[in-house]
Order: sequence, then C-alpha cells, then structure tokens
Amino acid sequence: MVRSVTFDGLKVILRSGVYPPNRSSLVLLRGLFNVASGIAIDVGCGSGVLSMGAARRGFTLIVASDLSYRAVKTAKENSALNGLSWAIDHVVGDSLSFFRRNAADLIVFNPPMTPSIEPVPLYTWGGRDGAEVVRRVMREVDKVLKRGGTFLFTLCSTIGNSYVDGLESMGYSVTVIDYYIERASRLIVRRMNLIRELRDASLVYINGMPHIRVIGFSASKRELLTHAQTSSRA
Repeated sequence: MVRSVTFDGLKVILRSGVYPPNRSSLVLLRGLFNVASGIAIDVGCGSGVLSMGAARRGFTLIVASDLSYRAVKTAKENSALNGLSWAIDHVVGDSLSFFRRNAADLIVFNPPMTPSIEPVPLYTWGGRDGAEVVRRVMREVDKVLKRGGTFLFTLCSTIGNSYVDGLESMGYSVTVIDYYIERASRLIVRRMNLIRELRDASLVYINGMPHIRVIGFSASKRELLTHAQTSSRA
C-alpha cells in the first residue's frame, strides 16, 4: 500500500514495510537546529525524513542508508519529490559498518526497538531484547563520527538508557533534546511477558494502561585538545 502525507513541511510517500515518520522523528528534527553543517549520515533512513531535514538545515552531503531496499527506494523517491536529491545519496547497507573512519560531522539514528523473539516488521524489530540494532550502531559510531561531530538518536524505555552512560564514558557530552510518553503499541503489549524479563526495560502505567517513554538525545564528540590548550589548563 502506498499513500502520501505532509510531515513537517515535507511531502512524504509512505509505503507498507517502511518506517513512517512519527513523533520520534520530530524530536530528532528539532535536534538538527543545534548542529553545524557538513557531512551527515542517516542510519536506518526509513522514509527519509531525517536526511531531508538535514538537507534543509544546510548539510550538502548526506548518506541515507537502510538495510531494506524498499526503504532506500522510498527515501530516494521522497528526496526527489521535495527537490533535495542533489544533497542526498541513498545506499542499501547495515548500520555504520561500511563507512570509513571520521566520515561524518553528523549521524542521526532513529532505531527499531521492539523486543521480540520471533521476527516482526523489519523496520521496528530490535531483536530479542529490542537493542540489537542499537548495539551495532553504538559500536561503530565513535569510529565514523569526526571530532566535534554530533550524534542524534532516540532510545525508548523498553531498552533503557545504559547506552548513554557508554557514550559519556568515551568522553561524549550528552544532552536530552526532548521526550514524550505514548501508549504502548499492540506489538509491545503482546510481548509484555518478554519485556518483564528484560533487565533495563521499564514501562509507565497511566490509568492502568502500559505506556513507553521515548527520549531524543544529542551526543557531542569532544574535540581533541591541542598541546597549547592542554598546557593552559595545567
């Protein structure tokens, strides 16, 4: 099924099996207003809203990647529809593994985080604990992101925030862009027994109904100090 919508001023084609833009996309788009221009990577681009947002913010070279050929095709169509093809390259690829060292000034990442033993739609499946894709990207982000670069990402309460601690331990400065609470989807509700087993998972209950918390983060990779700067701080 294919349909068209307007999202944050963008014309967006939505195709079944491709991650649609939602509230978490808006949180990350808001984070783009606080970053400089340069080279950007949109990991797991889905319908391409974040890469198009980066183009509108002045990034002149953006790579939008996704494991799904259908998602890459849809994102490419959307960039053309909005007159942004000149700034965005679209590639089929898994996480950040095929990017060279220090390739990007910005990485944006709105990951699939549904925990499930059995496969669910690819664009929402995060593996058994919901964090498999997050772990893969987190292992590569420090290699690919330049010093002084920014990593924008979301995490939800079903996988916890321990990955933020990992970034901070590597010297990143991490701040919250925004957060929201929404009612748990049917996919989540059907997997409540699994979620209760997950160490870092938590849910918010409102009027007896389970809800999840989604948080958008901005992580800045600190610049290396020059010898003169180091001496001045001594």
